[in-house]
This record gives sequence, structure tokens and C-alpha cells, in this order.
Amino acid sequence: MTEELKATNPAGAHPLQAVIDELMAAEVRVTGCENAYKLLYKLCKLKGMQMNGSAGTAAGNGGISKTKVVTQARQLLKEYLSTGLIVLPAHIKGKGSEHKYKHDGDPEAGRNFNREGWRAPLPPKPKRTKPAKDQSLGGIQSGQKQARKTLANVRKMATIEAYAKEHSCTITQAMIALM
Repeated sequence: MTEELKATNPAGAHPLQAVIDELMAAEVRVTGCENAYKLLYKLCKLKGMQMNGSAGTAAGNGGISKTKVVTQARQLLKEYLSTGLIVLPAHIKGKGSEHKYKHDGDPEAGRNFNREGWRAPLPPKPKRTKPAKDQSLGGIQSGQKQARKTLANVRKMATIEAYAKEHSCTITQAMIALM
């Protein structure tokens, strides 16, 4: 502790006890284990000022560490105790009402309520190139279907063999040529 804090505070008292007393007088809930940032937040809320509720958010806005934000809050509270004024830096200030979404009845206002737009749309479902298999065929009919397939394959093979003989090439070369 610095010398001035030791002089103003008796042993064991909180360095920001005056702020805590002011908050308790206004019936703001103070547990006693708040850090300087949380005390500053409660004081700003009491005074009607907007402020970020999280030191981490303020740190992210300012590009500094959370501990530095808490240290800044401690300095702001000391300044408040000496002058009675609270001057918040830009990264600690809460975003104003211009940033809040207000419902004005315009559904196309681009508010992105349903998180659409930032993620790529799903690809279209592929269309079937082959007809769906007939699930109703069973027993003897499925045997007949298999026989039809075999006959079709035999006809294809006969065509391939005829092509291979006519052009004097192998069956593999004929298959490639016909495809």
C-alpha cells in the first residue's frame, strides 16, 4: 500500500471503503469481495452511466490485459474519491443505444437474429442418377430381375467381343473404346 492510503485508512480497512460505503448507503448489494472494476461498474450503474460489465470485454475493446483494466478502474475510483468525477476511457464505456437492436417492424433490416449469412449455405442435395431400387420385389420376382441383369450383361459382353474381333484388339481395349 502507498503511504497516503496507509494514512487515510486504518489497519485492515479496504482502500476503497468510501466507495463501498456509498454503494451500501444506496442499498446496492456489495459482498466485499468485488475487485475495483466491479466496484466501478456498480458505482457507474448507480450514477446512471453506461459501462461494460466485464473487465475481459473492456480489455478486448482496448487491446490490453484484464489486469491492466482492473488497475485502471482502481485509479479511476481513487480519482472519484478525490474529485467526485468519473471519467471513463472509451474501452470501458458501454456501447450506447445506437448499437442496440430495436424492433421497428422491418424484418429485412439485416439484424441477423437467426445467424444467417455468416455461414456458407448447405450444398444442394444431389439428384438421383439411377432410379430408386424397387423395394417391393421379393422371392421369385427378384430372381427374374437377376436373370434380366445377367441377360443384359451377356448382350453387352457379346457386343464388346464382336468389336474386339472386328478391330483386332483386346477385350479391355474394346471396353474402353465403347465406353
